[in-house]
Amino acid sequence: MWGVMASVYGDVHRSRVDLDAMERHAGALNRTALRLGALADTYAAALIQIEALSRSVPFCRDFSMGTHRLNGHSSFDHRHLIHMCTAQQRSAKALASRCSVLAGLLWRARALYSDAESSTMALINRAVRGSMALMPVSTAAGALSLAAMGAAYGVAKEGRFNIAYALGSTAWAHEGLVAGLSQRIAVMPAFPILQGAPRDDEANQAAGRLASPAGFIGRLVQGSSLHVSRIQSQAPALPAAHSIDDALHNLDALGLAKSTVAVQRYHDDAGADSWVVTIPGTQPYADSPLGWAQNVELMSDDGDVRMRAASARFVLEAMSEAGIRPGDQVALVGHSQGGIIAASLAAQSGTAYRISHIITAGSPIANHPVPASTWVTSMEIDDELVSSLDGASNPPRRSWLTIRGTVTSAPASNGAGRYLSAPVSGSGSARELPHGMNYQRAAWQSAQDLGSADAQEHDAHFSRIVSGGLQESLYYEGRMST
Repeated sequence: MWGVMASVYGDVHRSRVDLDAMERHAGALNRTALRLGALADTYAAALIQIEALSRSVPFCRDFSMGTHRLNGHSSFDHRHLIHMCTAQQRSAKALASRCSVLAGLLWRARALYSDAESSTMALINRAVRGSMALMPVSTAAGALSLAAMGAAYGVAKEGRFNIAYALGSTAWAHEGLVAGLSQRIAVMPAFPILQGAPRDDEANQAAGRLASPAGFIGRLVQGSSLHVSRIQSQAPALPAAHSIDDALHNLDALGLAKSTVAVQRYHDDAGADSWVVTIPGTQPYADSPLGWAQNVELMSDDGDVRMRAASARFVLEAMSEAGIRPGDQVALVGHSQGGIIAASLAAQSGTAYRISHIITAGSPIANHPVPASTWVTSMEIDDELVSSLDGASNPPRRSWLTIRGTVTSAPASNGAGRYLSAPVSGSGSARELPHGMNYQRAAWQSAQDLGSADAQEHDAHFSRIVSGGLQESLYYEGRMST
């Protein structure tokens, strides 16, 4: 079985041991703060019960006065008990606050280190990008040589060719290679900083140039007519999703259905509706609006082109038919192309929907202009190529959290029922391409086991959106025809 080790603040390789120690200690302190907070609440409840008991016997003067001796009974110092409970409650709250502050300081220190690591990786990617743009043949030959060495190692280890080893050996350069190749396609200068402010949207610029021919080929093969119909799901009915882990579980389960989007409605005590829209990745069916051509259109730097993609129109029509109103809060959850659709809808100011949170798994969305008002929780795996097809790292901000996962040869426990490297469900002994939902879910589980305060904040934000009870789950299938 394989495992995934998560990093919350970006790509960290060189200070792996120190950063892991900081993560473990910060997580332990954060969990201790939560337990101490719960203990303080217990003491507060005990105080209420003791005071209620004292008031329940108003005619027993000695008991209500809290004296030391009660006639014919054992000694009972009521006031002393209240004093002790009050002191314990204050002590627990103070310790909880101190642990929380220490955890926050550790996370801030870790963020400084990982930001430095991210900056280093950004410089490496810029160097690779420039090399690819100026010397494409030599750079491509070097990348192919590294991939060949990785593949040879895989053959020696497993006795067969496995492309996962080839991709893993070049994972550190994926973003730079994609950005450099995109510069050639988009006919951009090799070093944009010499022409003005540096930019990282080369992949989207290139996709913009390729969108028209890709759309033409897609319409030629699939047709241009989109048909959306409500169906009974081929997969098991999706349960309520009150956490990000629940949402990822439902996304994994929905992948069993054919070209199907799920729309779930929640209703809270205040009478407000909220919605979770679950969107699968690229589908292999010839008539699916979630096809390969739509990926290129969705990656375009032009918002209108993104919205013309059949997959984006499919999701918007499903949302409309389900009855989502403009003021309702909506959370979008998507894998691969589904995540690109989610980011495209959130970035499009002209849509009538209030997109409050998107969750993406293995989706290249770094350059989609998602507003800061929309929370973004992204899962990416280092060894996969798909999430690097944007040629850039996700922007760092409070409302945009990126969980980066590194595949390990086996799960690693910290001995306390939590995993430093979370197990990948369904994985075998052979190395796999880590784009599947089982790897994305393991990355999130690892972040949770670390006790990341940022991950908890994003989880709480998603949970508030779907705080009401699940009222209905609707399923829509999309088909293309001439």
